Amino acid sequence: GDHEGHDTVMLRTSGGCCDCGDLDAWEASGCCPRHRAPTERQALPAPLDELLPGALRGVMKVWALALLAARKDYAEALAQGRVVAEAPASTSSDSEEEDDNEEDSLDMDDDMDMEM
Repeated sequence: GDHEGHDTVMLRTSGGCCDCGDLDAWEASGCCPRHRAPTERQALPAPLDELLPGALRGVMKVWALALLAARKDYAEALAQGRVVAEAPASTSSDSEEEDDNEEDSLDMDDDMDMEM
């Protein structure tokens, strides 16, 4: 943008652009006269405003179904011995935690046996 003739500070970042007049970046009082803040925010166009909630519900439904299917596949593989759960290598100071972790892993196995 044209910043000649008014007080500016330029910073270089990994992914920046001029945000003069952008109310998401600045208070309206911080905008210079040359790059005034808009007087009102623009609303989403009507089609997007109407379609967005349904689209998000659809994405969330597909995501949830994929997670449930993956959980079921994992439970079946675990039951058939195709998955071996290995604990990470531990230090001697972790010996008490190991006993707790074994109990927790048994509880998780029981949870995985539930019907989907």
